[in-house]
Amino acid sequence: MEIRKAMETIDIRQITIGGEIGRRIDVTAVNNLLALNVERDFLSPFQEEWHNEQELGDYVGLGKLIDALARLAAYKQDAAITDLRERVISQVVAMQEADGYIGIMPMESRFNRLWDIHEISYLIVGLVSDYRYWHEIRSLHTACQLADYLMKQWKATPEALPEIYIGTLGSEEAFLALYEQTNEPKYLAFLTEFRRFQEWERPIVKGRLNNVEGHVYDYLSRLLVKFKLHAHIQDNAIQAQIEQVMDFMLNQDGMVITGVAGENECWQDTQEGLGHLGETCSTAYWIFLLDMLMKHTQDASYGDVMERTIYNGLFAAQSPDGRKIRYYVPFDGQRRYFHLDTYCCPNNYRRIISALPEMVYYRTEDGVAVNLYTASEARFEWTSPISKTDRASKIDRTSEERTTKSDPSNRAVTTLILRQETDYPRSGHIKLHIDVTESVQFVLKLRIPKWCKGASVSVNDEVMTTGAVSGKFLEVDREWSTGDQVKLELPMPYRLIKGRKAQSGRVAVMRGPIVYCLNPAKQSGMADMDLRLVTCDTSSIEGEHNDGGVMDKGSTCCLKAWGPYRHGPENQPDLDLVLTEFPDPNGQSVYFRVADPSADHLLEDELTELHLKRIES
Repeated sequence: MEIRKAMETIDIRQITIGGEIGRRIDVTAVNNLLALNVERDFLSPFQEEWHNEQELGDYVGLGKLIDALARLAAYKQDAAITDLRERVISQVVAMQEADGYIGIMPMESRFNRLWDIHEISYLIVGLVSDYRYWHEIRSLHTACQLADYLMKQWKATPEALPEIYIGTLGSEEAFLALYEQTNEPKYLAFLTEFRRFQEWERPIVKGRLNNVEGHVYDYLSRLLVKFKLHAHIQDNAIQAQIEQVMDFMLNQDGMVITGVAGENECWQDTQEGLGHLGETCSTAYWIFLLDMLMKHTQDASYGDVMERTIYNGLFAAQSPDGRKIRYYVPFDGQRRYFHLDTYCCPNNYRRIISALPEMVYYRTEDGVAVNLYTASEARFEWTSPISKTDRASKIDRTSEERTTKSDPSNRAVTTLILRQETDYPRSGHIKLHIDVTESVQFVLKLRIPKWCKGASVSVNDEVMTTGAVSGKFLEVDREWSTGDQVKLELPMPYRLIKGRKAQSGRVAVMRGPIVYCLNPAKQSGMADMDLRLVTCDTSSIEGEHNDGGVMDKGSTCCLKAWGPYRHGPENQPDLDLVLTEFPDPNGQSVYFRVADPSADHLLEDELTELHLKRIES
């Protein structure tokens, strides 16, 4: 794997998102963020020093909240969110003590108390984000003073660090983010010379062992920072570490069908769907990592996994109205909402939701890539490369002429607007509209999902003869003019996916990136039925039935089945199942028994559509 930044994000202020992704961003902003009691739950603990044990375990998550606020305020350009951001930043800046400390610990418990370093670290991350999106010098200045305090304490008393290693979670992210915004060598040196973080390397440890050694969120957070650190110092080990995680997640059953991973916050590969499955923090950082890998490799496979995780594991971690958030998202049994607005999972959910607008489109060296399909618009300035005519005739020009022609200052700059018109994932019909101030040459890259067979593309109603390859980007290289249209058709039949390990002998139903589930409350006579004993008729999936669904323009599908112990050649199916999208808050079952999985030709092995090959050098 060649680590190079092949794609860039587009300014979040130049993006507008609709569809279910846009709806989730909106309800998170309005029904969650603006509904919080920020003064009571997030700010007062810092103003009133907590001297006693608290229900929160001495953790609030104010820095994570600031990070989400800064990004959402920049994206939404909403007065209420911008005012909340301004109020929070002003109070945080005013909280800083003379030595630089901002926190909730009394003097004798600072630095060595669990979660103090974690809280400080994410305060730095949040303040740096505020500077990145809003150019607030006071935010950057406050972050620097807080980082200087943390460095001084760490160097003076390294033996005082919390015994549990996740107590320092977020510190690497904080110092790298600060270095990237300030270019101050001391912040990079703290990471690489004092802490020797480039030497960090851990195996995948399954289970909650040895100071929570297998903690997924912690591991993915540090791996992401180490990947970013490669841009500043050479790290020959990062390729193997990335391969280790991707191999475990996608080839060794570490990730379940909904895109989430981990049991009780830690690595696991049993494919069980009960209880403490898929901590929302780990889901957020899994998506962050996939985004980073996509940008550095242009491998469309990462977008496939990202899309699946977003539409299933991530959106199921929130109530449809946006107000409540889950700590875990199991696919067997009842799901529960977290009882607090503070702490890590609610805040990391807000953070990843706020970042989704930056994952729909990417700028490339020669154009723009479409990663996620949703009603949306992206606008940015584009400097035209050398035209096809110029490239063809450049051998006839003198060296001086070629130098002048290739000078970027002499190339045309145009405003490029790319607009998606689609109800995806309700259907696979996608229309892209091009608007430019003047005709311009660039490459439009369209991600063709691995699950899609037979995708077709037309430009201005002329069908492209070059076939679209599943799991790859299809490149359309041409001179574009205002009014040009690209139509992408992604066939989306229902698919039956074989279960693995704990789900062996069962199947799940998918369509496009969506996993379907059974909500017993929507079924007649199934309230007290053991859903694991239901046997489905794999030949009975009917066409799409839209009843509004759970998501924007959502859908349901119908499936016939036998109740417990009723299956047999002499019996007809006696149940009519109506399956809803996995984010259905009352969904309780994803996998179903089949009569003879070894003989059923309709079943797809998920290995063929989801699992990635090992990253090659």
